[in-house]
Order: sequence, then structure tokens, then C-alpha cells
Amino acid sequence: MSRQIKSVSIKRFKQLEEFDLDLKDTTVLIGANNSGKSSALQALHFAVSVAQTAKLVGEGVNWATDKFQVSFNPTQLLYSPIADVLSLAHGGQLQERAESQIEIGIECSDGTNCVVTVRRGRNRNIAIVLQGKSLGETLMDLAKPFTIYAPGLAGIAKEERYQSPGVVRRIVARGDANLVLRNVLLMLWEAEATEVQLMAEKHRQGSITAEEYQSWKGPWQRFQVGMKMLFDGIEFEIKFDRERDEHIEVFFTRPGKPKLPIDAAGTSILQSSQILAYITLFRPSVLILDEPDSHLHANNQRALCNLILELATEHKFRALISTHSRHVLDAMREQATVLWVDKGDKVKFDSISTASKLMELGALDSVDYFTGGSIKCLFATEDSSLDSLKALRSLLSVNGFKMPETDIRAYSGCTKIDSAKVLCGFLADKASQIRFVLHRDRDYMADGAAQKFVDDIKAIGAFPLLTEHSDAEGYFVNADHLAHLNLGLSVARAQELIDQATEATKDKSLKTMTNIRVEIAQRERKGGKAPDIFEVTDTARKEYEANPAKWRRGKAVTNMLKQLIHEELGKTAVIIEPSPYLVIPELQAISQAIWPAPAPAPLAAPIAAKQATADQTETKEAVPVSVHGVSPDIGTAAVDTPN
Repeated sequence: MSRQIKSVSIKRFKQLEEFDLDLKDTTVLIGANNSGKSSALQALHFAVSVAQTAKLVGEGVNWATDKFQVSFNPTQLLYSPIADVLSLAHGGQLQERAESQIEIGIECSDGTNCVVTVRRGRNRNIAIVLQGKSLGETLMDLAKPFTIYAPGLAGIAKEERYQSPGVVRRIVARGDANLVLRNVLLMLWEAEATEVQLMAEKHRQGSITAEEYQSWKGPWQRFQVGMKMLFDGIEFEIKFDRERDEHIEVFFTRPGKPKLPIDAAGTSILQSSQILAYITLFRPSVLILDEPDSHLHANNQRALCNLILELATEHKFRALISTHSRHVLDAMREQATVLWVDKGDKVKFDSISTASKLMELGALDSVDYFTGGSIKCLFATEDSSLDSLKALRSLLSVNGFKMPETDIRAYSGCTKIDSAKVLCGFLADKASQIRFVLHRDRDYMADGAAQKFVDDIKAIGAFPLLTEHSDAEGYFVNADHLAHLNLGLSVARAQELIDQATEATKDKSLKTMTNIRVEIAQRERKGGKAPDIFEVTDTARKEYEANPAKWRRGKAVTNMLKQLIHEELGKTAVIIEPSPYLVIPELQAISQAIWPAPAPAPLAAPIAAKQATADQTETKEAVPVSVHGVSPDIGTAAVDTPN
């Protein structure tokens, strides 16, 4: 049985000033990029690597009671997450002073512990101290590594020379699995042959029963069984003759498919085979997986998680995993400890479902940006196309939004009320200075559904922006706007081109309108009669022909207008840009709620009296430019805003 690690304490390593981990069977770290979660994984493996290297280079050095001290060149380290080891210290520069040294403490459930410290030594060396002999000697063991570190695998070489087991172990300790995957598989295969002989001898001697002998599976068989749990029917085969061969050949087959060399396998097979081979061959105390989901399909992610949980229980090792994947989180949430890391510290959160939903939205990476920046408004949208984001940016800038303090983010699924609620609640808890605006294209919604969306979003404390047109681009299908931006184009001619573009894209608009309404009807039928597509199509056509300006698709019309205006003027059309003719009262109301105008300073009494007299004797009436009945300098519309 491997020694069970209980906790890790990390001080002054990379961006982690002080970080403690209490480890259970499986611990999952989540967080944004550069949050510190990978640093925590690296710190543990780095401490073990320091101990292993100390044993290798300190041959002849003995433990002094409970302490082991040695100095060596940083290039001798078996593993370092970065090339410049001296830059691993918190603050970026390792120093000789003990109070600034890297310090990593490891405690096991049997009460043993070891503290590994690293500081700058003399002559560009690093000075190493291990405090705690019992556990320290376990950490030093390279033949049975305490930790196995598996970063994301990018691929393997086309060929791989045979390496001795000692060399392979050193390469594995560095985390360079892709360099020796075939060698690791060969070691598994050869270990099987050795163990088969041992088990046969035990059976002959009667030390194990016939049933035990028949049910026994060697390391190679266990590896094959594990891979079959992930990829149905997969088989591996190794060809290598020590007397003749220089390179190791590994092949795999899947049912109904030809035998292929392992370098022809997809990254998911390579990633999984690496992890399983490590577990099976080395049987570590801690398996460290840094984003194992990066190359795996969602189904394979779940299967791998289930397999790791099963193997961790069977072989008594701890699994320490960092992930960006909600599939990994969802698969492990019931059986793993989940820690959210941000800015090198652990973040409290109300439930795993919150973290999972933020992962699903792709919002987890925004945590430190929102909590530490000068952003006052998060404007969330489902539309991720560059043109649509540019359109939204133009609309916001015209309607009073302070763009340096506004962050426009595309989040898939954010308009679903449960997702919006999680995102809004997260901001209220972690970044209360930020106001949340949620954009949704109307997309031919019925009036009742549109009002429900607006009411639901207001109810969670967010500002809804449901477009007046079918999409945001519809606001730019505006004759005054086009004439303003395109010199030489009159308002009357701009309207003619709009009518022409509307007619030319009628079929596209109708097709989109019909498809969306059929989808809505399918969702809402709840087991009832399927929608009549012909009836939906006929109704859509009648409504469109009665009011094309209302039902046309803005994206399609603006694309056609680009072509028509270019033909008209002989130059590139300007459409998706700000102008005074893009005023939207609802947006102005939101911007003024987020950035209230300061109250005017009170006038002194004599000045106020003089001003009142002037107001009575002289008035100046401004003549606003009307845009569909809206003045470009109109004040805030009378709309409800969330509390």
C-alpha cells in the first residue's frame, strides 16, 4: 500500500505566497488561467523532484539526524516547471535569505511529514534542505516515485529509441511523458511477463489458489482493460527485440479497423494511454493531472474521470487534478473535493453547480478580471460573431456607455434564465461594483415570451436589452444613419437601397423566421401535437409581407446593403459604425442608471434670481433631428430598471 498523503503547504512558490491543500482521495482544482491552480500542482511535484535529485547528486551525503542538506546546479534538477529555477520564487527571484526561500511541506496520514526548502546557494547553485527523514526517504525514491505528473499531451514522436528503465524514470519524473510513452508501455509489457512467471511459481507452490491464479491480471492486462473502458474494443500490441531492434514499435487496433502505429492515434487515445500506463506501472502515491481534459471528447472525459476514481480507490493513491472542463467537474463532484483558485488563493463559493455553470458559460476565466479591474458594466451576449460584437459596441458608445468601463463578453447560453441568474449572482457576490446587462436578439419572439424574458432578467437584478428588431444589426438599417456615414448618399436614396436590400433578402429572412418559430413550437408542445410546418410558414409569410421593416433579418439586410452602397458610390460602404441616429431610449436609461449624472451645483441667490429673470424673458427652442421619432439628444426613456 502506498503512503497516503494528507496535506500540502506551499510557501513562496511562483504566484503562491502561502497556499494549503488538504487532500482527499481526489481533489479537483478549478480556476481561470493564471489563477494559481497549476502552480499548486507543480509545487508538489517540484518538491518530490528536489528530493529525488538530492538523492542522485548527494551520493555519499547522509542524513544528519532528521535533516538532509545538499547544494547543486539548478540544471541538474529532474523537474522544474520553468527553465530558470531561480525565477520560481514568489516575486520572481530566489534569494539566499531563509525567510524568502521556497518551502513546501508534505504530511501523510500516518503522521510522517517532510518539509522541502529551496533557496539560492553560492556559485549559482541552489541549496536544498529536507527536514523529516522517514517521509523524506520515500520522496527520494526514484524507482517508486511518490508523485507522477502528467501535463497535457500534445503528441508523440514518430520513432522512439529504447531507453533503460533508469533513464525512463528520470524522464517520467520531468513530466515529459510524450518522449518515452513507448518505453513506458514496453516496461509494462515486460513487467507482465515477469509477474506471470512469479504467479505461476506461486500457484505451483500452492501459495495461491487456482481461482486466484485464474482471476489474476498482470500490469499489461490491467492497462488493456482500463483502455477498453474508455475506447470500446481497443487493443495494443508491442514489437521489440532487445537483440535486434533499436526502436520500439507499438500498434493499436479498434473493432473493424486496420492495425495502426500508435503515432497515428488521436490525442485522446495518447493522453489516456499515458495516464493509465503511469498509474499501472509506477503505482504512485499521488497522481497529478494538469488539465487532462484538454484533448478529450466530453464522453471520454467522463469515462476517464470514472476510471481514475475507481483506480484511486483500488490502488490507494490520491488524484490531484486541475481542470477547465465542466464535464470533469460534473463527473467528479460527488466523489471529489473541489477547490476554486483565484489569484493564488482559494475562493469560497456557494455550490459546485455555480462553478459548473460558470464553466459552461466560459465565464470562469473572467473572475480575476472582474474582481480586480475598473470595469463597471458587464454586457453579456450570446452572439460571438465579430460583426455582431462590433454592432453592439457601436450602439453602446452612442447611448451613454463609458466604453473603458464596459466589458462586452460573449457567453454561450447566457440568456437562459438559470445561467443568467448564476452569472448575476456571482457578480453580486464577488464583484458588486459591476452592473450586469444581458443582451438578447428578439429573433421573432412572441410578445408574451419577450415580456417574460424582460421581467425574468429584471427579477434577478440585471438589466435586459431585448432588441426592437430581430437582431442588433436591425438598428443600422436606418436611412438617416446610412446617409450620415456615407458621403454622397442622400437620405431618400438610402431608403430606396434599404427597400431594395429588404426585398432581395426576403427569402433569407423568411427562412430564418420560419425555422426559429418551428423550433419554438417544438420546445413548447410538451408532448402535444407537432407543429404544422406549412401553417407556420404561411403565417410567417403573411406577417412579413404586412410589415417587412419589422420582420426583416438585420444581418442579411446589412450584408446586402454593403454591396448596394458600394455599387452606388464606388467605395466601401460604412454601416456598422456609431452615429447620432442610433439612439435607443432603453439603452440610455440603462447607461444613466449605471453612470448617474452628477447633480448640478446650486446657484448662488443673486445669480439664481438673475437666471430666473433671464428664463422668463428669453427662450431658445432647439430643433432636434428626428430618427424614427427619436431625437439624437433625447433623455432617458421611462423604463423600469432593476434595484
